[in-house]
Amino acid sequence: MQAKYTVHTSKLLFWLLIANHVGAVVCVIYLPFLALIKAGTIVCASCSLAYNLYCYSYGKNPKRVAYVTYYVNGVWQFLNNVGAVLTSGKLLRVFSTRYLLILHIKQETAPKRCKHVVISKDSMSTDDFRRLRVLLN
Repeated sequence: MQAKYTVHTSKLLFWLLIANHVGAVVCVIYLPFLALIKAGTIVCASCSLAYNLYCYSYGKNPKRVAYVTYYVNGVWQFLNNVGAVLTSGKLLRVFSTRYLLILHIKQETAPKRCKHVVISKDSMSTDDFRRLRVLLN
């Protein structure tokens, strides 16, 4: 038995990333630091926002997870938009809420590295998200 889930781009994750980074910039602006340190921190936060939006929210990113497949032997496989395998391996940890799932996967190809997959509620159908949460808990 296997279970395959399709993951679309998420507006919730897009706005959550923007809100977090804007909040960080606002906090840095009001801290009593030198202007150069504030500017450097704001540039770093802007670069972090661009990178995270590209990795998790940009639909045509070849490294974005588009399909999640679970096999009976406990192996998870993640495929990109064109169907190429990004990573596969055993599940290490799961962070699960009503609106967000974060999967930490131990990769078979690089055993010392861990892949993180972020799936929000609006990135798949309600039934698929519920089934995936039940499967993970």
